[in-house]
Amino acid sequence: MNLSLLKKTALLISLTAIAFLLEVIKLPELFLKEIPDPLRFKMENRIAVILFFMVLLVIFRKRYDYLFQVNVLKDKRTYAWIFSVLTSVYILMKASSGFQGPFLPFRVPELSLLYLLILLYRVCVLVPIAEEFLYRGLLLLVPSQRIRYVMLIVSSVFFASLHSNSFETIWLGLGLGILAIRFQNIWVPIIAHTLWNLMATYL
Repeated sequence: MNLSLLKKTALLISLTAIAFLLEVIKLPELFLKEIPDPLRFKMENRIAVILFFMVLLVIFRKRYDYLFQVNVLKDKRTYAWIFSVLTSVYILMKASSGFQGPFLPFRVPELSLLYLLILLYRVCVLVPIAEEFLYRGLLLLVPSQRIRYVMLIVSSVFFASLHSNSFETIWLGLGLGILAIRFQNIWVPIIAHTLWNLMATYL
């Protein structure tokens, strides 16, 4: 392993540690306490993670600008991949649970229109962007292709461990990671994650 790779690996480990710290530490509550707890859960943490990666993007923009290209979103094959991966994830998750129970255990509670819109923003915008930056974004920065596939499993395990039904959720982490590696792009797994959360919450 050359010095350049060692430096990149050390930098990646440092960035990962900071990002995960922002994800798990207790931050001051910045939003209305009247908002139901399920809607406010880790909202400050997700915003902190997004801001952290926005700062990194400004610093390293020239080097990693390709991860944010939108040209791939104009290709119909991209959405065929998203549909295929999400369908496979769904089948694997159902198989893991013995094909029993609902699509996902979470369902929309009885909320006012305002809170439903907040929920929509949280599960379809805030959470997908923050979690994809944190898990798949860092995965794409792994300097070695071989190590990247090892990190695909590691990041998926971490992703699942912070969700309910961890054993089933690991399939979603693997699917989103495969999309990120396949397209070398962060927007593809963000869109897939948004669609998944939308279906899991509102269908």
